[in-house]
Amino acid sequence: MLLGRDRRGRTPEQADALLLQAHKESREVLTELREVAWRVHPTALDNLGLQKALGGVSERCGIPVRMALH
Repeated sequence: MLLGRDRRGRTPEQADALLLQAHKESREVLTELREVAWRVHPTALDNLGLQKALGGVSERCGIPVRMALH
């Protein structure tokens, strides 16, 4: 969303601030995803399967998550 806002004719200063914020937030999300990956134990996958295991993790996530498993 921040990157989209950046594209709407902002001043260079506003664009820089939005890009810095987007970069910071993307790093935080990647850190959270890495932590989630370490918390999904093979026993949860064995007992629940991938879809239910990821569903449980997404319910505890601090941001809205949509999953599509194919």
